[in-house]
Amino acid sequence: MLASRRNFWKPAALITAGALALTGCSSAATGSDEQATAASGENQGFPKSIKHALGTADISKKPERIATVNWSNQEVPLALGVVPVGMAAANFGDDDGDGILPWVEEKLTELGGDTPVLFDETDGVDFEAVADSNPDLILAGYSGLTEEDYDTLSQIAPVVAYPQAAWSTSWRENIELSSEAMGQEAEGKEMIAGIEQDIAEGLEKHPNITGKSVMFVTHVDPADLSTVNYYTTHDTRTAFFDDLGMTTPKAVAEASSGEVKFSGEISAENVDELSDVDVIVTYGDDTLIDTLEADPLLSQMPAVKNEAIVALDGSGPLGTAANPTPLAISWVLDDYLDLLDEASIQSRQVAANWLRRTHRKLKVGELPHYECSCYPSRRGWRTSSPATPSASVLAGYGHPDSARTGRWISCHRRQARGSIRHLGRISRTQRQRAASGRRQTCAANSAGTGHRRGAGTLRGDHASSHQKSPG
Repeated sequence: MLASRRNFWKPAALITAGALALTGCSSAATGSDEQATAASGENQGFPKSIKHALGTADISKKPERIATVNWSNQEVPLALGVVPVGMAAANFGDDDGDGILPWVEEKLTELGGDTPVLFDETDGVDFEAVADSNPDLILAGYSGLTEEDYDTLSQIAPVVAYPQAAWSTSWRENIELSSEAMGQEAEGKEMIAGIEQDIAEGLEKHPNITGKSVMFVTHVDPADLSTVNYYTTHDTRTAFFDDLGMTTPKAVAEASSGEVKFSGEISAENVDELSDVDVIVTYGDDTLIDTLEADPLLSQMPAVKNEAIVALDGSGPLGTAANPTPLAISWVLDDYLDLLDEASIQSRQVAANWLRRTHRKLKVGELPHYECSCYPSRRGWRTSSPATPSASVLAGYGHPDSARTGRWISCHRRQARGSIRHLGRISRTQRQRAASGRRQTCAANSAGTGHRRGAGTLRGDHASSHQKSPG
C-alpha cells in the first residue's frame, strides 16, 4: 500500500530505531497514515487568510459547514456542489413565498440533501440563527455588513466579507472570493468561464444590443417626476451591461466617477442631458410607461419617445435577476436579452404604443401573429425608412381599435424625400386569416388615381415584402 511504501522511504536510522515498535502496530499505523494522507489532501492550501474590506478571515482547514448571509451568497457553494447549512431567506423576487428563489431551488433539488436553515433577515442578520447552524465558515462577499455585524459574526466563525465596498461586489469577484475561501479556486474559474460562455452565446442571438447606451432607472415615483434617479456603474445591475457589450451614457459615467455611490439623479428640466440614452431599464409596468410618455419633460427623452423601455416586474424572478448573481445569470439570461434586444431595436425606430402594449399583456402562444414589411406607427402603418432597412420586417399582433371596431388600417410608405404615399389598407378579416396561416393580398392605391391593385402579401408566421405586383 502507498502508506507502507512511504514507511520504507524513511531514513535508515529512523527505521532501525523504531523497527520493533513498528512491527507490533503496523496495522494501526497503516490505517492512521491513510487517514492522515486523506486529511492532508482535503486540506491542501489550508490554513489560509483572506483579506477583505472589514478585516481578514483566517481559515484553518477546508470548511465543511458553510453558512451564508445577506443576498445570494449561497449561490457559489451550491454551484460548486456544496449545500450550505444555513442561508438568508429571499425577501425580494420570491414568486411562491417559500423564501427560495427558483434558480436556487432548482440547484438544491439537483444536489439533494436537506434544505438549509433559512435565516430571516427582515430586520437584519439573525445572529442567533446563524450561530445555531454551527458553521465553520460564513460567506458574505456580496453583502451590506456593517463593522458591528462583522464583529458579531466573527465570534461564530471566520467571515469573508466584501473586498471593497458594501453591495458592490461583482458576480465574478464573488465567485473568486468564495471559491478561494472554500479551497475550490480551480472550480471557481471554470464556473466563471461557463457563465461568460453563456453570455457570449446569448449575445450572438441578440446582436442589436451591442453598442447601445443604457441607463437603469431606479424605482420611479409616478407622483414625483421632477427628477430622474438612476443606478451608477458601482451598482451591479448597471455594471452587468458592460458584460453585455452595452455602453454607459455620459451622465451616468460622470455620476460614477469619484466617490463610490450607487445612484445619481438629474432634474427633469435638464432631461436633454440624457439625449444619448438609447435604452431605459427600470422596475414597473405599462402604467409606468404611460406615465413617462405623458410627462411633458420626460417624454422628450429619445428612449421614452421611441418606447425603448424594459419594464421589469420588481416582485418577480426576472426583475430580481437583473441584479446578476452566479446562478441567476444563466437562468434568466435569454429572457433578459430578449427584452433588451427588443428595446434596442425600438430605439432606432418609432413604433406604435399598441404593439408593445399588446405584446406585453399577452403571453407567447396567445398572440395572433403575422409579419409584413409595414410597421405600425402613431400615424398608421409605414414601412421602415431607407435609413433603417434592417427593420423593414416587423412582427405585429393586431391593432386593438380595428380588432374591436373592424376598421381598416392604412398602410403607407415613407419616400426618401420624406413624403408619405398611401399604399393600401389591411382589414381585420385579413389579419385574422393571416393569423391562421393563409396568404393575404394587401390592396394598394396607385398614386393619384385611386385605382386599387395588389401591393404585396401578408401571411401568418411568414415574413413577406410589400412589393408591387406587375401591372
